[in-house]
Amino acid sequence: MDDLRFRWLKDSIYTILNIDEVDPAFEDFLEGDDGANELLIAKFLNESDTNVDDENALLFYKEVFEELREEQVEITEEEWIEEQLAINPDFDPNEEGTTTNSGADEQQQSGVNDSSANQTVRSGVQNGTSDNIDQTGEGTNVDGENQTPETRPKPKRYRNELVKYLRTMLYLCRDIYPSNLSKKNCIYFLRTIPGTIPAPSSIEDADKIMIKYLDYGLLNGHTLHLLANTLNKIYNPLLTYQSEHEEANAVDGRRSAASKGSQKEIAPTEPSTEETEEDKKDEKRRQHELELRAMLRDEFLIQLQKFLNQIGLTLRQLEGEVRLELPPQFDISKIVKTNKDAIEQAESLVYKWNGEIREALERELKKTPQTPGPLGEIDWWRERNISLSSLFEQTKQEHVEQVLEKLELAENAAPSSFRDTRTDLSKYYLEAKDNVKFLSTLERHFKNVTHGATFRVVTETIPKMMSALRMVWIISRHYNRDERMVPLMERIANQLCERVARSINVRTLFSHQPSEIIEKCTEAKDMLERWKQSYFDVRAEIEQSGRDSRWEFDNKRLFKLTDHMAIICNDFIAIAKELEQFYNIFTPELKSVTGKPHKINEILERVHKVLELIEHAPCDPFRLEDLDKWKMVSANYGQQIEEIDEQTKSFISESFKSLRMNHEWWQGCLAGGNESGYVPDGYIKPKT
Repeated sequence: MDDLRFRWLKDSIYTILNIDEVDPAFEDFLEGDDGANELLIAKFLNESDTNVDDENALLFYKEVFEELREEQVEITEEEWIEEQLAINPDFDPNEEGTTTNSGADEQQQSGVNDSSANQTVRSGVQNGTSDNIDQTGEGTNVDGENQTPETRPKPKRYRNELVKYLRTMLYLCRDIYPSNLSKKNCIYFLRTIPGTIPAPSSIEDADKIMIKYLDYGLLNGHTLHLLANTLNKIYNPLLTYQSEHEEANAVDGRRSAASKGSQKEIAPTEPSTEETEEDKKDEKRRQHELELRAMLRDEFLIQLQKFLNQIGLTLRQLEGEVRLELPPQFDISKIVKTNKDAIEQAESLVYKWNGEIREALERELKKTPQTPGPLGEIDWWRERNISLSSLFEQTKQEHVEQVLEKLELAENAAPSSFRDTRTDLSKYYLEAKDNVKFLSTLERHFKNVTHGATFRVVTETIPKMMSALRMVWIISRHYNRDERMVPLMERIANQLCERVARSINVRTLFSHQPSEIIEKCTEAKDMLERWKQSYFDVRAEIEQSGRDSRWEFDNKRLFKLTDHMAIICNDFIAIAKELEQFYNIFTPELKSVTGKPHKINEILERVHKVLELIEHAPCDPFRLEDLDKWKMVSANYGQQIEEIDEQTKSFISESFKSLRMNHEWWQGCLAGGNESGYVPDGYIKPKT
């Protein structure tokens, strides 16, 4: 095969589909259809357009057929003699000339074993025996020596037999796909880059080139399982990782900018106003792009998760579906009171149906939501609704009703048990159907809570969501009880906490600018507090109306964690404000006035080391279980910050005792934003 690209395709197909390397299946495929298949593959390699489905994908599968071929099989002399005797009972193997000139004799035997005789003559030549044999059975060998019938070697004997072979045929899916294709092993090739694939110079070079232009893999007959696992285990984490990686890069960029800024501060220069404004615009532009990407990513991940849920539901229905079918040759018309055999058979069938329904119902009732958060509860009820709907429709089939009616006429007890089971099934089915209807009105709010782009979006959603929850509480026949509504609200609270914990990571939080930290933590705190406030607002409205059942829910389940996380966010805000004050005090102007930039950098470095206590804390501040550890870390941080405050006051006092209090310093403090309000001893404000 001259084109190594074809050779690479062949090797890949043979390896994945487990075809022997000497099998000519690929060559036969290329030659098939008058060479059209080869032209098709060549077009795929040379002219593929990624926008045309027919040109950017190949899907191969194999079929193995049994094939009978006629072949010559060597047999022993005894077997040959037995065959001759079967054909001619008067055959004498000791007759002169028989073994060497049997072709003439066998031609007289009705032509049945003509091929064996011909093989005998040919074998004599193949074994070096001479045809120069006289009628007495004597002859000469190749050396001219006389041979007797006893010394002459016997020729090989053959017979024709039909031999069974397995032949592999390779097929390419084009416009028509076999009905059982999903059960076969297939290999696919997808073009990822348009244009001609360069011709490689060696097989090793082909491996490097082809994988740049192609994606390929195995479909092993479990199509839905493979699709679900690929999306869930590969693409979903990959897309999430990419978004997190972009955010990490943004954090690294801010750290780098902060590092460069601190280096500039060591050797202060006059800042460029134009550069500063341009940097701010670029930063805002980058932030806006990141927000847009986050919104698109979140929306895509929402739809992807819905698709995965639908695949999972379909798989569970296919694998666990109950079918109430009649056995073969079962005649409903024979179910009469006088026919005991038919009655017993029908009774056994009904009890079998009843058991299958009970088992399926128990399995369904044992299931729990697979994903956390309020959306998981909606998906759970939808799944139950679809499963029970399918099961309930099975019990309403015409042949099922006919069997039950016949048994009831025969005064049999089996239908009563079946109808009781169907009543229970109907109750759970109608509950699931009703819950899906009402919870669907909350889905839009739950999506914002789960996937909203910012905390502000969630904060604005919470009051509307709480009002919608009240409507469900009033109208629904099942979510008007504590045992239903409290777990749902608890899921909402946990989702809010999960968002905060995911967005505010103490390990990386303080790599941002203090203003960003304050803004993010304030929004998170407001969201958590709005959750509690909205609940009590709606609760007060219900109490004032005096018509509906009151919300006397367990406050610990709904607000214990959210209150704790709001307090932690407030701690982070306080730390960020202290950090901002230090940055506002130790400005380049202050370094210029004091003439001791190294001392100021030393204090700032100490502040950064204190922040490392928070970043590397041996606990998660948001976990209730780590509250005591966080209090210890926070107390240690506060003690060291107080020491740094004292060091700062001492440094400024000592610095200005040796300097004149002039108008230049006063203007520098005003420009730097001396928010601490600190004034050194003996300082006299200059006249303006």
